[in-house]
Amino acid sequence: MHTLPYLSYTWLQLIDILPKPMPTDLKTIQQIFQNSVKVTSHGSVVFYKVNSVRTTDNIVIDHIDIRSAYKNPDVINFISLNLSEDQCVQADETQNKFNIHMPTDPIIPFHDDKLTQADLDNIPVYYQAKVEWGVFALSIKNKRPNCINSIVLRTF
Repeated sequence: MHTLPYLSYTWLQLIDILPKPMPTDLKTIQQIFQNSVKVTSHGSVVFYKVNSVRTTDNIVIDHIDIRSAYKNPDVINFISLNLSEDQCVQADETQNKFNIHMPTDPIIPFHDDKLTQADLDNIPVYYQAKVEWGVFALSIKNKRPNCINSIVLRTF
């Protein structure tokens, strides 16, 4: 069995210490994620990733997607934390902690009449709120209506 590395923070502490407002520098992100940030691709956007990690309260983050502009690869303007579906991190707890009021209408990535209910249950639905430091977004899936699928922090 593969043991995941632990970060030095709880889930809520991690969200709290992620830099706001963004953009931020790559060095800060490297410190938070214990120097495990790796470049995965270059193009008009530079993509970085962090492999699966666990917080001190045992929340498993399956992967972390970090992005910057090609012209300035050391300036991070997007972070996405994608959670394991083997757990349920309550959306309302995270929203309440950071006083984030999500709109009631979700952003649905796409709609296709050929999708089955099972397909629809597995498509992440995004809710985003503009906050003083940028955009805070979270996604959930219909099959788990109060469990966070991912959280995104980005600039306006």
